[in-house]
Order: sequence, then C-alpha cells, then structure tokens
Amino acid sequence: MQQIRRMLAVATAVLAAVALGACGSSNDKGSESGSGSGGGKTENVTLLMNWFAQAEQGGYWQAQAADTGKSQGISIKVLQGGPQIQTIPQVAAGKADFGVAQADELMLARAEGVPVVEVFGGMDKYLQCMMYHPSSGIKDFGDISGHQVAVAPSGGFWPWIKGHYHLQNVKEINFTGTLAEFKRNKNLVQQCFTTSEPYFADQQGIDHAELLVADAGYNPYAQGLFTSERMIKEHPDTVRKVVAAVQEGWRQFLEDPTKARDLVLSVNKDMEKGPFDFAWKTLKDGDFFGTPLGGMTAERWNTLHQQLEEAGVLTKKVDPNSVWTDEFIPKQ
Repeated sequence: MQQIRRMLAVATAVLAAVALGACGSSNDKGSESGSGSGGGKTENVTLLMNWFAQAEQGGYWQAQAADTGKSQGISIKVLQGGPQIQTIPQVAAGKADFGVAQADELMLARAEGVPVVEVFGGMDKYLQCMMYHPSSGIKDFGDISGHQVAVAPSGGFWPWIKGHYHLQNVKEINFTGTLAEFKRNKNLVQQCFTTSEPYFADQQGIDHAELLVADAGYNPYAQGLFTSERMIKEHPDTVRKVVAAVQEGWRQFLEDPTKARDLVLSVNKDMEKGPFDFAWKTLKDGDFFGTPLGGMTAERWNTLHQQLEEAGVLTKKVDPNSVWTDEFIPKQ
C-alpha cells in the first residue's frame, strides 16, 4: 500500500503541474528557425527523456544526431532527464513538446485526468527484470516468497507480480540503484533493467540471474513517446513528422549505434562505452522491438488496463483507448 500511496502522490504532483502549465504554456509546438530542405522554415521540437542519456533511449538520440527529421522540416532536440525530472507533467504543462515514459505510467496519469497520449510505442518488450542470486534457489517469480526485495515505487509491475504469484513473507526495501547491498546479501532480490545491471554485476564478479517481467505476462510498451492532447489536436502534422523521424532514428540505431553513442557520451559524462554497447547489443539481439517499429495494439493496452486494476494500482476509471493512438506511425 505504501507503494500505491507514493504513486498517487506523484499523480497529484502531475495534476498540479498541469494546472500551472495551463496558465501559461510557453512552447506549444516548438519554435521555427532556419530553412528546411524545401525552402520552408525548420520546426524545432523538444523530446524530454525519462532518465540520464543512455542506450535505452538510443533511437531518440539517433534522431537528433542523424537529423532524421530534416527532409520533413523537423529539427529534434533531445533533452536529458534525471531523478528530478518527471516527463509526464512537463509535457502536459507544455514545457516540452514530447516525452518518454512507460505505458503503465501513462495509464495511471490518464486515470488522474492528465491529457497525454502515447504516439509511438517504443519497445515491444518491457525491459524490467528481477535480479537474484542463483544460490538462493529461485527458479521463477513464485520462488521470491520469503525473500527481501529491493524495488522503487513506480509503475505497476511489482504490485502485479506480488498479486499474480501470491507472494508471501516478502520484506520490501528501497531500491538504491546500486549493487552494493545485492552483492552483500545473498537473500536479496532486486529490480533491474536487463540492459544495465547484468553488465555491472559481471564487471564486479557477482553471481546473478534474472527473471524478465515480460515473460510473466506483464508487458507494457517501454520507452514510448507521448505528447499532449493539445499538440495532437492543434499540430497533427508536427506529430506525424516527429513520429516518422523517431521511427527512423530507432531503425538506424539498431543497425549502427555510433552516432547516438557519441551524442549520449557527450551529454552524459557518467556514461561509458562499455555499458552503452552492452545495452545496445541486448536490445539488438533480444527481440525487444515489434513490426512496425513503435507499433501498438488495443489488445495490449486493454490487458495492461486489466492488470493494473487487478494489482490495485489503477483505482479510477479510464478508457484504455484514450491513452494511445497509432494513427501517426508509418507502416513499414
């Protein structure tokens, strides 16, 4: 329940930010400057990331680095996120044109009345996983009963896992984002991204194994691109062009991450080539993207809606179809 209360507190902050933004949004569709390939003005748009620059956002950084919107008169500026950045209230308030979020986060925000819509599904497979020590005897999610678990209060995956597998005698502690406690405590299970923590565990010589949350059936679209209802209503051509540029950015990134990596490493001084390349290879080889890139289905969104209700996280009425649209996604 503590986790749910924290998520509701975040939702309240989202609504407050939206109310403030409605009083004076300064940048509805970006600014215009320079000349496009057709002699017209180049439209500048901003994409706000949900964390520090990293490979898991690679297609968006590639869109900027390779200027994939140039032929359509779109110039994409990607903005690095961080622990104090919440993309949903920023975009809803008009402080950024587009943002990146997980599908369950958008569903919960929409239930609170925040007018945001996912326009590009990002990854077809959820990156979240649970890391454990092989010596613990864990083989599946049901075996987590009786263990200490480090999780952060976000999204709905952990409440759903707990309920779906009827976990008992689980002691939850705060996820710190490091492997220090995991290395010391052989009884600890902690959340992770399959593209990140396994690399660092290997570097530190820590025995580890992972259970991918998507394999359990909880599989929201990951790292998806969203915007405001207002943007869609007033500037649908801008949305269409940005989605096409982003889709091309992801296509290029999965083929060759060099341009995106160079940009990410220049923006995020704490990022290094090793973990970036590990994440890229995991994404490339792990069947994390569908066809077309960024495509979505009503069935997946309806399933997510049902799972969030079952987990007790989604307590207000929301139409799942109001949270997303695929009308702007080019068919490959």
